[in-house]
Amino acid sequence: MKRMLICTAALLAGCGEELKPFTVVDRLRVAAVANTPVQPIPGQIFDVTALTLRSPDDETPLTLLASGCVSQSGGLSCGPTDPELIFAALPQERIEFDGERRTGARENHWRFLWPEGAVGVGLINLVAVNCALPDQLDTERLAQDLDTLAETGEVAAPEGWVCAEDPLRLSRSVLLTRHLITPKLAPGPVVHQAHLYPPTMKRTEDQTELADGLIRTSVEAPMIGVPSTDEPRWYWFSSSPRGVVMRFTASEKGSNTALVDAERSQDYSYWAIMRDEVGRVAWSTMHLAADTEIAEP
Repeated sequence: MKRMLICTAALLAGCGEELKPFTVVDRLRVAAVANTPVQPIPGQIFDVTALTLRSPDDETPLTLLASGCVSQSGGLSCGPTDPELIFAALPQERIEFDGERRTGARENHWRFLWPEGAVGVGLINLVAVNCALPDQLDTERLAQDLDTLAETGEVAAPEGWVCAEDPLRLSRSVLLTRHLITPKLAPGPVVHQAHLYPPTMKRTEDQTELADGLIRTSVEAPMIGVPSTDEPRWYWFSSSPRGVVMRFTASEKGSNTALVDAERSQDYSYWAIMRDEVGRVAWSTMHLAADTEIAEP
């Protein structure tokens, strides 16, 4: 099972299709992974949550598989002698709605047990596929299919899978992600997850040099607490037709400028995601209805 879910640079290089910026949500995205507490103690149960994003109108089947290990060597892969992170509960799933409308976002939750006495870096490996899987999963066959995927960038959907497309394509209908966890080995409090306030949006004062019909707006999602300005990372993901999303740092205090159509034929969804220097991950979402006016500055 561990081998099945290991993601390498070779896998990511196997996709021949040019992708749009990863912050543009027009297909499957594994946007963020968080574990609580951030630094588990060996022998402790901890939770892992993955945020996946898709186009709001994408209702094709989606399955997330997870496995993990403690890398005793400190490497970025699971070896045959590395102890496995043990599932303490079955996965849970939450699909996000804005009223009665799907936003394209969903959270998958797992509960793991860090083995007693296991020292090293924790690795959570995730496979997201646009498929509904049978109850009995042939893990050896899946490992072979992932090898094929690494070599060619695509693989035929395994027998019994109900998929949105066949063959499956890397970084389109299959996404592979690794999440690193540092155990808590020294004395002191365990670090818990941070949170973000719900994002807000308003017009900026400077509206010059814009294309017709576009409004320059300020989007903000402040963090509860004060992240370090050294190397925290903030991302905006958007399903908006012409919204601008980009990376920025805590020096902007969680705010950024976006371009939004003044007259919108469809709703926009924005997701703000933050990770700071101690590994805390938080996200929140904002929905801008087609008939909602953007607040004045």
